[in-house]
Amino acid sequence: MVGTLIIWIACAAASLSAYAYYRSTTTGKRFLALARNSYGVMAVGVLAASIALMVYILRHHFEYDYVWAYSSRSLPVELLITTFWAGQEGSFLLWALCGSIIGIILMVFTRRKGIEAETMTVFAVVQAFLLLLLVVKSPFQFVWDAHPGEAPVGMVPPDGRGLNPLLQNFWMIIHPPILFAGFAMMAVPFVFAMAALWRKTYLDWIPSALPWVIAGTIALGMGIMLGGYWAYGVLGWGGWWGWDPVENSSLVPWIIGVILIHTMLVQRKTGGLAKTNFFLGICTYVLVVYSTFLTRSGILGSSSVHSFVDPGALAYTLLVIWIVASLVIGFGMLIRRWGDLKAFSNRSPLFTRESLLAISSVVMGASTLVILFGTSWPIVSHASLEPAFYDKTNLPIAIALGFLLALSLLVQWKEESSRQILRNAAVSLLAALAVTVILVISGLDDILIGLFAFTSLFAFFVNVIRLYRLAKENVRYTGGAMAHIGLAVLFLGIIGSGRYGEKKTASLPINEPKDVLGYQLTYTGSSPRCQEWLSICPRPGYV
Repeated sequence: MVGTLIIWIACAAASLSAYAYYRSTTTGKRFLALARNSYGVMAVGVLAASIALMVYILRHHFEYDYVWAYSSRSLPVELLITTFWAGQEGSFLLWALCGSIIGIILMVFTRRKGIEAETMTVFAVVQAFLLLLLVVKSPFQFVWDAHPGEAPVGMVPPDGRGLNPLLQNFWMIIHPPILFAGFAMMAVPFVFAMAALWRKTYLDWIPSALPWVIAGTIALGMGIMLGGYWAYGVLGWGGWWGWDPVENSSLVPWIIGVILIHTMLVQRKTGGLAKTNFFLGICTYVLVVYSTFLTRSGILGSSSVHSFVDPGALAYTLLVIWIVASLVIGFGMLIRRWGDLKAFSNRSPLFTRESLLAISSVVMGASTLVILFGTSWPIVSHASLEPAFYDKTNLPIAIALGFLLALSLLVQWKEESSRQILRNAAVSLLAALAVTVILVISGLDDILIGLFAFTSLFAFFVNVIRLYRLAKENVRYTGGAMAHIGLAVLFLGIIGSGRYGEKKTASLPINEPKDVLGYQLTYTGSSPRCQEWLSICPRPGYV
């Protein structure tokens, strides 16, 4: 009961903070103290609830349904800790904890910039919505409340069901915290965009928001990478990416974050793409919420091994309301200010870095739409699309992206002639062509894959040359070139492992022996991992 009460207080404090911050936008500093104190109460409440849940897990308080459902006495301490975020309720609490900490940093940061009231109004609303979900899906529910009629009031199970074997892995310790830190940070671009539209400061928000976008994209990218490494190691999927719907749902906002970094750099340099940046800033958070809906609503239950079960009608409804509210508030504000933003529209000549970065953003956006469409398909058909769909549709997009990845760095911010661009590209083009010929001789026999290899090599050599030149000038400016080299290497690795790599997976029909890597395996069938409630809990009257 104490944990539930703390969450209720934290939710009320977040709501009060949002209201007080909103009032302070029109009444000056009169409500600022109340807003800050209320946010502090919320943050302390979330921290207290998190500590309480961790204590209940480590001390085996199996009277709490969440503790019973995901932990057991046999788990070592490091895996007991991970049960905190193994289920829906605990992962929501982890998300709220990350958001609370980020909000405190954001409060201090925006206070110095003079934009605290508007920014923190929106961020407090974001936190309030997340805490409202925790009110509905509380990790502090007792087993007799969660299973009415199956467990008498006051029953304390002697042990828990334990952690899913697939989750008993080292990467479970670090992957979810990093991922949810990324989710929480991707709300910050949305918050800055909304505050800028509110204040009508259409240019000033970019320098403040850009470091947060970079940090959030890095955190989310690291979370996806670690989760992918874990999944491909534990599940043995093989290949370079399995296009699992839940993995895709996290990948989509990450791609938008990467696009936003580049378009923000354009606006900071030339003042262009102002409308694009507001659109993308709103999309970062909306797509995180949509990812949450897909993962938590049970829609992907038959399409992905990562999906959570149906959270119940009330939580499902709140998730839908969360998405609709984010869409309406975000894009409603953008539409309202659209007329003002027309003043910042400008057309740049084609052969400038601004134009080529804009075209690259459109190409990456096309990939995002393809992945989003495929990931959302289970909503319509209750079945997921095959990985071949993503491979085929993204291949021409990746070819264009590799070419643009090189070409955009061969031009400057001012317009250049095609002859000058060709002169700048000559060495990289010849090197890419030579290596591609070697690959063809070695067995590369697909035209589109060959073209993909060529554009990836072109991007690789352009960025290697650029890295060398930047390193001589100032090593601090080499980050972009190294990131682009990494992407080019990734593309080449996809060709090697995805198209020509040796697949180490096998299909095991039931009761049919198969030779796999020197072993004979026979799949004999499966049985439910969990036993019936009464077979694992004490009988009524026994504590």
